Amino acid sequence: MLDDEEKRQEQFEPVGFAGVAKFIASDKEHSTSIYRQFQKIAARNILYLQSELRELELRQEEFDRDDAAGDLDAIQAAVDWQEFCGRARDPNDEQAKERMQLVKEIREKVKEYRRSSPSGRPTGGECTHA
Repeated sequence: MLDDEEKRQEQFEPVGFAGVAKFIASDKEHSTSIYRQFQKIAARNILYLQSELRELELRQEEFDRDDAAGDLDAIQAAVDWQEFCGRARDPNDEQAKERMQLVKEIREKVKEYRRSSPSGRPTGGECTHA
């Protein structure tokens, strides 16, 4: 015997998005799936992300050139993560802070790019030291 709630559910026929969703969900073979992929806008988004990553890459290359022409301290920070982190925490070392900020921007943008990439490649390991 049906209680009042079950009777109300039986009598209720959803309309609009709710009705379409019910219809799609009831299809056991999933032959009615009609979801848009938004491929054109997704492709554009990936192109934008690539452009943003290229800009970040150019900034990183500038820092790399500075490191190659720098003094021993600059070279040490370029090859030793702990040294780099220490310099980035120094309130008087604006350039190291700027570099660390760039590292963080690159990490976030690469994560976003990989999540958006149609290749489905894994994102790789996470670095938690910054």
